[in-house]
Amino acid sequence: MTKVRAPLSPAKNASTPELLARLQRGERAAFEILFEASFLRVYAYFSRRLRSEAGAERATEAALTAVFSAFCEGRAQLPLPRWILGHVRQVEARALKALPEAASA
Repeated sequence: MTKVRAPLSPAKNASTPELLARLQRGERAAFEILFEASFLRVYAYFSRRLRSEAGAERATEAALTAVFSAFCEGRAQLPLPRWILGHVRQVEARALKALPEAASA
């Protein structure tokens, strides 16, 4: 099985502190850079953990929405990859609790 991994770091000529400042100003291009840098990796993580394409899509959307909302509220922290992973794990915990197997255990 081939692992899908995408870099979870800002790219396209933006340093992490610079990208964070742009995100906090609400620049759409900065959000697109972050989305491109993190979507595949976040989706692959949820796909492996939840073993459901639909669940992985919902969880990825929820995690990235939480990340983007936090940026807009000025709650982002450096280093970005670790901070994003924290949001991913929070969404994962909620998703795993919602699985049918968790209810019957």
